[in-house]
Amino acid sequence: MTSAWQYFPVILIFALISLAITRLKTAHFTGTQRFVLTTVVVYLAALDLLCFTPSQISWAALNDLQPTWLLGRVPANFIPFYKIDLGFFLNILMTIPLGIYLSLLVKQPSLALSLKAGLICGVTIESSQLLFGALFDIKRWVDINDVITNCLGVLLGYGTYVAITKLSPKLVRSFEL
Repeated sequence: MTSAWQYFPVILIFALISLAITRLKTAHFTGTQRFVLTTVVVYLAALDLLCFTPSQISWAALNDLQPTWLLGRVPANFIPFYKIDLGFFLNILMTIPLGIYLSLLVKQPSLALSLKAGLICGVTIESSQLLFGALFDIKRWVDINDVITNCLGVLLGYGTYVAITKLSPKLVRSFEL
């Protein structure tokens, strides 16, 4: 059974995203740049919901994923590429937009920056799920594969940005901040 407290992390993160947006002065941005900023907000809200909404842990699946550790009441997997399933590839898809947005938002996007951002993203999401799982029992897995796939998604997003920039540099420049 899910309690109201389990939704506290989702609400807190959404409030922080909203606060950051209200601080952003968009008067000097073009229409395409405002579009990018608006879609970034929508993307971050969706990421918040995907990563921090309480879920029901399937204890049958937990038994299938051995060895698994329980960190308090949070199940964890620290073995890379162990039990790859559809979720592995969906996690990559989930962070491709982050790689594209990062490339549009920074002055000089690079592969190294994207790699760092991907690792930071993956570690932040997983450690937050561990913390919120311990404090609010949001029933989320902590999985090294998620860190790897989040990083891969950001790198693919950067690659997508580079490819589109080569095809239409003028169009991409109009969206960059």
